[in-house]
Amino acid sequence: MGVAIEARELRLVDRSRRRGSARGLAAALCLGLASVALFATWRGADRSRTPLDARQHVRNTLDKALVQGNRSPEVLDDLRLLRAELGRRPLDSKGRVQYAALLLSMTRTLDDTRAAVFHAKVASDLAPVTLPVVELAALILARSGESGAAIARVRDIFEFDPNAGANLLLRLEDGLGDRNPTEGVADTPAAWCAWARALSRSGRGEESTALLNDAATHWPDDLELNVALARVAMRAADWDELERWAARETIPAEGRGLELLAYRARLNVERDRREDAERDLDTLLAAATRKPRLLILAGDVQWRMGSTEPARQTWNRALFGVPPERERLRIEILVRLADLEETDGRAGVALRHWRSVLKIDPSHPRARARVGALTGAP
Repeated sequence: MGVAIEARELRLVDRSRRRGSARGLAAALCLGLASVALFATWRGADRSRTPLDARQHVRNTLDKALVQGNRSPEVLDDLRLLRAELGRRPLDSKGRVQYAALLLSMTRTLDDTRAAVFHAKVASDLAPVTLPVVELAALILARSGESGAAIARVRDIFEFDPNAGANLLLRLEDGLGDRNPTEGVADTPAAWCAWARALSRSGRGEESTALLNDAATHWPDDLELNVALARVAMRAADWDELERWAARETIPAEGRGLELLAYRARLNVERDRREDAERDLDTLLAAATRKPRLLILAGDVQWRMGSTEPARQTWNRALFGVPPERERLRIEILVRLADLEETDGRAGVALRHWRSVLKIDPSHPRARARVGALTGAP
């Protein structure tokens, strides 16, 4: 009996061990499955963050559409594939906006246009400060007739990159219908100055100046606006208008203040305030040692004051500081130096400068005329 009890006890102990092993195996299996699930989730999340090469996919699909037609089975399959990929990558704003552009370029129905608008809005909302995404989204929205939404995107761009916003607004203008383009300009002096510069570059100088004057009524003390309006007055040699914008008592000797300082120095020369002009000029030259545009203005002041040798030295400093790719700026300096040398009786040096201008721009009218006059050639 004792043996039997002992045997039963042994069996009981043995059964207990098997249950413990089973529990351990089940726990290990659960842990393994959880690890696999976690790994799969991580892979899926990682894949959703990986940018899709939508640009190449879009090109391929457009090529097929040109050959086979917008509604060919292969083209529709490509569209479905791209849409499915975007579903797995919901945060891929670039892929989404390119998909929107593809839909719009192949649109056949109102639903296609609506889908393009939807994806363009989502893409720009996902990446509100990613310039290529917001630019393309705004273009899609404008072309789809969503001018209000397009204008809103342009305003967003103006907020963080005024120059980019101005360039985009120029491209969108014709597609905004009856909407006033200035609705897309953010309410900041920097945005209005950028838009005025864009208008000026496109040959709309009067409109640009009117815009600056209007902005100055809202921000009369803004330095950038004062500089822009002083620049317009300087180009027109309108000294009364220049007095209005450049005759500030305090001008910072840094950043944009240096350009305004140059204009005030020139104004002081024209108003026969020589001591004031020299004081502004000294400050400008001390701060503008490596800035060709400011050195050009400083040389202009010296030349106007009758200081020939200082002007020559300043313009040569400016010339040496001009990067090779800035050919227009190099021509501006060479023309000044050529005029100075002719006035100073050094025709040979002037001729060398005029020929340097022609190397950059063979059709430059003044350079051609002066080379002909100095050499006796027709």
